[in-house]
Amino acid sequence: MIRTTLLTLAAAATLTGCVRYNIDDRVAHARLGEVAVLDGLSIAPIEVIEDSRCPEGVECVWAGRLVVSAQLTDSTGGELREIALGETFEARGRSIEFFSARPKAEEGLKPLTEDYRFGFRRAGD
Repeated sequence: MIRTTLLTLAAAATLTGCVRYNIDDRVAHARLGEVAVLDGLSIAPIEVIEDSRCPEGVECVWAGRLVVSAQLTDSTGGELREIALGETFEARGRSIEFFSARPKAEEGLKPLTEDYRFGFRRAGD
């Protein structure tokens, strides 16, 4: 049931989302509900699963992480995946890096869902 709902949301995001591509830095950007297109692959972030990043200026034992659920789609099909900031992942025959996320973690503040913005680039760029 949950998976069906997420796939439905992903399909809606893919059809109605805004597409952005920043040619200057070779990074495709998308917010939750938007679609980034990179090298023929559509990346639609759906939900922030975890945001435990250590705030700037705070000494942490662990850096934490940011994990996003995303629908990854190309002309051959699609898949729902959880991807983590700073990691490179294989998707539909492509090597992609989850390169950036905004806003940065701030002590005592939890970002609003609409404030998140994610950047993806081909691995090695």
